[in-house]
Amino acid sequence: MRTKKTELYVHLIWSTWGGEPILADLDEARLYEVIQEIAAQMSVDALAVGGTDDHIHVLARIPSTIPVDHIAGRLKAAAAQHIAQSLTPGARFRWAAAYAAFTVSQGDVEKLTDYVQNQSARHASGSVDASMELSPT
Repeated sequence: MRTKKTELYVHLIWSTWGGEPILADLDEARLYEVIQEIAAQMSVDALAVGGTDDHIHVLARIPSTIPVDHIAGRLKAAAAQHIAQSLTPGARFRWAAAYAAFTVSQGDVEKLTDYVQNQSARHASGSVDASMELSPT
């Protein structure tokens, strides 16, 4: 009997509204945990989560049954709710409406995991790979 086997990897990136550096004041580790928890609820394996003060990267292994748009929307919504609860009362937060999603070959997962997990250091040193970042708008 044949069984279904899929190995689908996607690199998601989304940014704060207007590129505001609001994420710098948050507990990054907790924010990333929230993203991983919501991913797990959807049977999505968030292999790496990272970011900087104005955007988030997620490398995930995804099931073939859930559209990428749904995954990105749920992760963005959960992260936004967490951030809103973490900010000073009355402060507003929202993500930019758009996001980027790139398919990733299985052979590039290890390299991209390192890239995502070391976002802050890469941005601080200027060693970002433009092909793995959002284009300036």
